[in-house]
Amino acid sequence: MILSYYKKLGEIVSESKWFYSNIFETVESGIEIVLSDPSVYRSLKTSDLKTLKGKLKQAKVSAHLPFYDLNFSSPDPSVSKYSTETVIEAIFVSSILGATVAVAHINLNPFLPEKAFLKWFKGFIEAKNIIE
Repeated sequence: MILSYYKKLGEIVSESKWFYSNIFETVESGIEIVLSDPSVYRSLKTSDLKTLKGKLKQAKVSAHLPFYDLNFSSPDPSVSKYSTETVIEAIFVSSILGATVAVAHINLNPFLPEKAFLKWFKGFIEAKNIIE
């Protein structure tokens, strides 16, 4: 049986006793760490993240990357740059935590007219290439 948790990084950090449950010892388990609030991982030291990775060593770890208010192909270059850098930062944090999979959502307005969609898509591909 695989038991999977979905937990925000901030909750994990503030509820450290949660890790001392023997649940990780009794079943094959996984956890998706939600990185939706970049201020949480930005407030942690690399050593804190590595300690957390050690506590998760028996679990299969995945990460849920931030997506709130991110727009990779915003007409405002500072928004696009911030969005791309935030996702890259979250991927780095995910790797420190030992995540082997990262989930990402893109914010695409399905009602864009074709011309606007093509412009959005071009910006998205540029950001994706930077993230890779």
